[in-house]
Amino acid sequence: DADAKTRANAAGALGNLARNGSRLCMEIVGVGALAALLDVACLPLATHAAAHSTDDLSPARTALFSLGNLASHTQCLDALHSLDLAGALASLVGVGDATICKYAERLMQKLSTAPAAQEGGSTPRPVRRSGRAICS
Repeated sequence: DADAKTRANAAGALGNLARNGSRLCMEIVGVGALAALLDVACLPLATHAAAHSTDDLSPARTALFSLGNLASHTQCLDALHSLDLAGALASLVGVGDATICKYAERLMQKLSTAPAAQEGGSTPRPVRRSGRAICS
């Protein structure tokens, strides 16, 4: 599917922008790219991708990996905390894909252990989650 490949490539490009520094994070946040990546990550839920091929899951996998890259930067992390990530990521378990679970856990780990931006950054940020591992 050409659209799936385009979505995967776009998601990967956004994640690559964050790999070498935070210079573009404010622009990425400002145009709503984080919410768009979350939408792509959740596409398997809308399309019942568990019944589809692994190629159909490529955009979701790439979007989750890119969100994890972006979560390494404070500006993006602050914006990610404003999204309902815990609910969205927990619902991805139903897709039954080990890679999606791994990347969702990676993202949740970054969100739950990230230091707060204020007062030197030593306090962990709270993350709304159910208290259980996403892919257990």
